[in-house]
Amino acid sequence: MSDKKNALYLDKEDKTLYKQVTAVVDETFLNLRMFVCDVNLKEEIANKYEEGIIIREKGTIDSSLIVQGMFTTHRYGILSNHLVEVANTQANIDYGRYKAKPNSRFLVLALHKYQDKNLILLLHLPDDESWRIFLDIPLSFIQEIIDTGIKQFEDSCQMNIAPILTTDEWISLCDYPIGINDDGEFFDLK
Repeated sequence: MSDKKNALYLDKEDKTLYKQVTAVVDETFLNLRMFVCDVNLKEEIANKYEEGIIIREKGTIDSSLIVQGMFTTHRYGILSNHLVEVANTQANIDYGRYKAKPNSRFLVLALHKYQDKNLILLLHLPDDESWRIFLDIPLSFIQEIIDTGIKQFEDSCQMNIAPILTTDEWISLCDYPIGINDDGEFFDLK
């Protein structure tokens, strides 16, 4: 987190900046939905994620609205209100597929282990430069959202696995770490 003055505690006398920050926060959290991207991560990759950091994924990210059990070691739980729905790849297959644009940025909200499953909870940040205000937002501000995401993850671990999300086609769409390059380093935020 940044050492700068916290964006949420801006002096309300600076009405223009206060309104801008409030508008971005409101827009980011309005109508959030949980999407999942299940993957088997190596521990050395999974251990790179830290709560409170912002990451950028250069490519697109496939995720699903089908939040059920998982057969992989890790789940990216993506909280977003601006992923784009993708048409089915085959007439009778419905992955509940949604995609994040290339160069999407995410705030790592939480890392949570439940039984032998791991959650990396991500908040999808705005696509424009306004994502930068999240460099100064404390996670305590959104603790209720984090708690809800963790509960949903734990509940989903008790559910049956959705067979559609175990197909080779789906696995190949999700089989990479978000925000990390082939050398095991985070992509630059710019």
